[in-house]
Amino acid sequence: MVTNTQTQPQSDSLSIWRKIISNRYFLTNTRLIFSYIILTFGAAFMLFPVIWMASSALKPEWQIFIQPPMIIPQHWNKTEAGVTARLLNLWFASDPDTGQSRETIRLEGRRYSSVIAVTDLPPFQSIPTDELGDASPVAINDTLVNVRNWNGSQVVAVSRNGDDLLVLPIDGLGSVFELPLDEINGGDRENGEIDGYRVQTRIVTLESGESVNLLPLGPQTQLLTMIDSNSVADAIIVPISDVIESDTVAIDRTEIPTVMIAGDETNTKYVKVDEANWRPTLRESALLEHAFTVSESDIMINEQLSDFNRSLFRTGTVVGRDGVEQDIAIVINNNTMETTNDNVLVMPVEEMGNAILAPSDTLLRPYPETIRGTVVRVKDFTLPTVNEESLNFERLGDVVGIVGERQDMATIIPVDSITFAYDVPANKIARNTHISFQFSNILDALTREQGGANFFTFIKNSVIVTGMSILGHMFSVTVVAYAFARIRAPGRGLLFSVVLATMMLPEFVTLVPVYTIFRDLGVIDTLWPMFIRTWFGNAFLIFLLRQFFTTIPMELEEAATIDGANRIQIFFRIMLPLITPALATVAIFTFLWSWNDLFHATIFLNTPSNYTVAIGLNQFQGQYESEFNLLMAAASLVMLPTVLLFFFAQRYFIEGITLTGLKG
Repeated sequence: MVTNTQTQPQSDSLSIWRKIISNRYFLTNTRLIFSYIILTFGAAFMLFPVIWMASSALKPEWQIFIQPPMIIPQHWNKTEAGVTARLLNLWFASDPDTGQSRETIRLEGRRYSSVIAVTDLPPFQSIPTDELGDASPVAINDTLVNVRNWNGSQVVAVSRNGDDLLVLPIDGLGSVFELPLDEINGGDRENGEIDGYRVQTRIVTLESGESVNLLPLGPQTQLLTMIDSNSVADAIIVPISDVIESDTVAIDRTEIPTVMIAGDETNTKYVKVDEANWRPTLRESALLEHAFTVSESDIMINEQLSDFNRSLFRTGTVVGRDGVEQDIAIVINNNTMETTNDNVLVMPVEEMGNAILAPSDTLLRPYPETIRGTVVRVKDFTLPTVNEESLNFERLGDVVGIVGERQDMATIIPVDSITFAYDVPANKIARNTHISFQFSNILDALTREQGGANFFTFIKNSVIVTGMSILGHMFSVTVVAYAFARIRAPGRGLLFSVVLATMMLPEFVTLVPVYTIFRDLGVIDTLWPMFIRTWFGNAFLIFLLRQFFTTIPMELEEAATIDGANRIQIFFRIMLPLITPALATVAIFTFLWSWNDLFHATIFLNTPSNYTVAIGLNQFQGQYESEFNLLMAAASLVMLPTVLLFFFAQRYFIEGITLTGLKG
């Protein structure tokens, strides 16, 4: 008899697994693990919106909807832009040769397109469009071209021929290379026939000086030019009107368009980083100490503007009370000051070394301040926002006055300061950031004014409305519910049915008569309509408390009556202490309804000083743009009291809901 020994290990393995599965501890632990997985997934699913909102409340606005999403708030690492008051964002970019990640500054990119010399073209074919597949980029000699499938072969479409497309077989494309799109479009157009087909080409002069007739193939690709971060240490700003376009210079592994400064005898070449609108500023402390007002008619104004650290001001001479002439600069002129006379605010020329330019997009929402009788717009950077954090406050100052007039400036870098430069695709760069929570969003959301009111006003109004609503329901609902539960009177059941029937009426049906009543009482656009109705009961809460009252044994009241207590004493000393969980439930429901009531606030409140938090959140949403980071910060603050209330009162809430329908 032959025994099959090969099946023995398999049989033993199955036996072991059967024992493990049949073990009750294994089954219990498996069920627990599975239950925890389901609970964790469900909790994460429910908490995700809250976590997203809390995270967005501490982010700059640009990070909220960015792709891929940034879960943890980040902040740019920056570097100083020369002697200016500006800081530039840093990037990480991979070196195309070594693959090493470097700290770089991003310049404006250039668009490139693949081309092929006409002399190297294989024969054309005219193919119906519906016979060609969709285009997809494929690398040929490290150059991307749009390739389509046709009858099992790959072709490149280059031009239209009526309803057909002219294509080239991919096997014949051996000399494809890339050129900047502006150089291609700058070449002369050449319309001619190739293989009997009319094709438009471009005659482009290459770096070697050779003019070549080229056929663009596509696709167009965007490459970003990255330069070393140390090069911006020599950055300067100059008026855009003084910038002259120059030639293209080869720097390291790329070519960069250069500019020159008009009137510069050294003929130094620069690379332009960006163009922006700037505004002169002076430290508030300097204005308070040295500025004074004079009549414009008393100033002998110079015809030409004077340059103070690239800030342009009109200057002139005034005669002081002692008869001594003094050179001054006009810091607030007739075009910017808000005065009813011809007085202007001036500074001694020797104090104008404090003047410094700042980008206009960092000087948003200044506040007016009167200095020497002249209104000056002052900007406080004590708690800067994300846009304002691109400034060097050591040079600019924490509190500055916005003076002078706007100037269009260009930030440029000497070509000799750039040690390396290369072009990379956009997906090969990464932001150079660090974890940073922007708590200034919360303060900005709280202090942002709308119609003379801010979020502190809205919170105060909501606290008043919510507090009065809770008191109203506590008074009206408890009395009515106790009466329905304990007092025997003819028609009690019918009246209770009528009260419950009011729950079936949609609120929109009663809105018009309720609004008419409040209008006739003259309380529209006040807080009264937001809480006065709670003092007249609520059908749902009456039903809730009535059911709770019925769970309390009648013997307690009978014993109290025997002891000489009247109905009012029984109500306050015996019944109310026993329904504490239900009262907590009423308070929680009332708080939620009143605190989050947007509908009635929109109907009855018109003035910002009367807004509640629900309608106050709308101030961060505009017709054309919304400040979502401030909206999320304010929404988190609005949500916080609700979460804390339920967290501390959840025991009473759950107990009140659980015991409502039970009979004692």
